[in-house]
Amino acid sequence: MKIRGIIYRTFKDALQTLGEFQCGEFKCYTLELPDLNNDGIEGNEIRKSCIPEGIYPVTIENHRKFGWCYRVHNVPGRSGILIHAGTHYKHTLGCILPGTDQYDITKDGLADNISSKKALAGMVSCEMEELEIVTI
Repeated sequence: MKIRGIIYRTFKDALQTLGEFQCGEFKCYTLELPDLNNDGIEGNEIRKSCIPEGIYPVTIENHRKFGWCYRVHNVPGRSGILIHAGTHYKHTLGCILPGTDQYDITKDGLADNISSKKALAGMVSCEMEELEIVTI
């Protein structure tokens, strides 16, 4: 049986998508670009939108820029999607950013990730092989 992590997308607006990640006992928050995916595929724009809902295989890799992170595979019309550390929605070009908590640290009215590297380390320790993304 493959180990599956799940992102429950809980909030969407014109600038960002927020969610909660769970894999076994580990939980954290996620921050992504806005959801422009009208029908799951249409609007799935590179560097402008979060990836569509679905189930994707993931692999752990030691990325030259981000260190240990996950690569998300088989995203329709997309490549290079990572789960890596980052604080603000401007730190992603379509990737998924984890955090141990979220609040507006930059005072711009938007949620920011707290302790992203710590959250990423927790995700990597889960050794997940699949990522499911759903909106609740």
